[in-house]
Amino acid sequence: MNFDLINPSSRSLYTSALTPPEGFTFDSAVVTSFSAQLDFLLEAPVHIALTSTNSSEIKRDPLRIMDSVRRYSDRITVFYQRGRMLGPKNKNVLYSLLEPMCHEVTLPKGGVFHPKIWLIRFKSQSGTTEKSHIRFVVLSRNLTHDQSWDLILQLESFHQKKANKTNVPLINFIDTLPTLTLDPVDKEKLDQIKTIRNELQYVDWNLPPHFENIKFHFPGIEGLDWKPVQSERGLIISPFCRQRAIEMLLKRIEEPVGLISRFDSFAELNTQLVNKFTQVYYLNPDLEEDKSDSREVGTDTHGLHAKVYILENKIGRRYNTHLLVGSANATNAALVQRSNIEVLVELIGNRHYTGGIDQILGKDSLGEYLLELNEETKPESDAVKDDLDKLFNEARHLITKANWELSFEENKTENRWHLKLEGTPNSINNSISIHAWPVTLEENSAINVNHLKDDEGIQWHNLALTHLTKFIAFRVSLQGTDQQLSLVLLVPSKYEFPSGREAAIIQSCIKDKNSFIRYLLFLLDDDESASGKLQTILHGDSTYGVGRSSMENLPVLEELVRISSRNPERLKDVRKLIEKLKESKESSSILSERFLRLWSAFE
Repeated sequence: MNFDLINPSSRSLYTSALTPPEGFTFDSAVVTSFSAQLDFLLEAPVHIALTSTNSSEIKRDPLRIMDSVRRYSDRITVFYQRGRMLGPKNKNVLYSLLEPMCHEVTLPKGGVFHPKIWLIRFKSQSGTTEKSHIRFVVLSRNLTHDQSWDLILQLESFHQKKANKTNVPLINFIDTLPTLTLDPVDKEKLDQIKTIRNELQYVDWNLPPHFENIKFHFPGIEGLDWKPVQSERGLIISPFCRQRAIEMLLKRIEEPVGLISRFDSFAELNTQLVNKFTQVYYLNPDLEEDKSDSREVGTDTHGLHAKVYILENKIGRRYNTHLLVGSANATNAALVQRSNIEVLVELIGNRHYTGGIDQILGKDSLGEYLLELNEETKPESDAVKDDLDKLFNEARHLITKANWELSFEENKTENRWHLKLEGTPNSINNSISIHAWPVTLEENSAINVNHLKDDEGIQWHNLALTHLTKFIAFRVSLQGTDQQLSLVLLVPSKYEFPSGREAAIIQSCIKDKNSFIRYLLFLLDDDESASGKLQTILHGDSTYGVGRSSMENLPVLEELVRISSRNPERLKDVRKLIEKLKESKESSSILSERFLRLWSAFE
């Protein structure tokens, strides 16, 4: 029998989870992660846009990239641990459009917010049915460009008339999310979350082959913890391990068959405990695709990152396999103290059909990629590295607890802005240097914040309106080393940014009247035109007697009327765009009087 419990030769791109099923389009998503990266978050809306059009030009068209971020960031809500947004590689004014999408989380017990899931709602493309499609994706990886060895479980839903009690823990988890954020989640996002939450009551899941049952666990949330089933045999796959957590797991396992971890993680475990496992492995370093030695602290660019627990127990004459995947490492914070919030999804099936531990460790599965740990190869603790990590973690803690606040002032004569950052990063170690800068500016604009006081702040002067942002990057450097730590905080502002800021960002991409008409036609194009006329126009082809220089002469009203009868939902995007652009002081350079008269008549 060919078992496919975990297939390491089956690779999946992270963004493939965003591709809608046939006959559906993306509607909204709730996402959780420990860490995130602004560059990565920019890519998700672009990929969603790619799945909804036949055009492959989006990635090369600044207008379409901007449009993807502007439209789809309103439909995605991301919850992540405060202080764990990685610093961006380059400046980008589009980062500011991600602000409504991002919500920082802190936990009262000192643990971290660590679950990694996507809950995605797709809506019917044809409109012939009101039923949606829910996809649940549980991961071990974060919203970053890491190249680690991770695991993805993707479940597709189907509707049923009866309420599904199996989903109650998942629903309770979704209900908890808005209560954990530092800033309130706005009403539109809450409504999207509520829609997904309510539909979860009446969906069941298409499980992987031969699995019969599913359970959802959320360690760290009262009443949703995971208690391992008492098992005859067990296998633990965890990149990070701690003594007490392994001891707790072994109390539930009669025969500890295997332990797989990162090589350096075994330094945290005593030899006596490790020897209780029949087989102990680490990932073969020769198989790593990325062996770059990054100076950046706190990133997992390679190595084992998947968390898996496989337990086998006997009921009567039958052996069941319990496969658990998710975010929880075999650490004290995750499984013993439960100060973290984690996610584990448990799949249960007959071992005769699903396979089990022996198949996982076989040469046809993970066994091919593993090396056995022995006394000669067991690593020693790296005291220097531990001290460095401690210093950087202390710096991260100081930065996240510094009560940062932004304010701004306009220089009306020059139409420029001054952005001010205030905060109290107290008791910084003298060997550490901390610099800050807005992510919309180059890193060379960073200013030292080591000695800020309550009544002081640092300022960036003569900024364009597009440079005002709540995303502030911090760089931590340690004297005597080339190691550094970067992170981004979503810093609150004393008052709302000017209403024309989003319009200015949009305008920085559109630039002139012809570009606006081209962008408008893109918004109105539904890929159903048999002649492909709009696609041709969008590329500036004059086949139809229309070039870019004369775009304002196009029959825009015809297209507005056509889309209002075929797909009136699209007009909401047009209306929102025009309202935003009107907020800009320079809107006349994009919105001509002729077009505004046409739009007024159409409305």
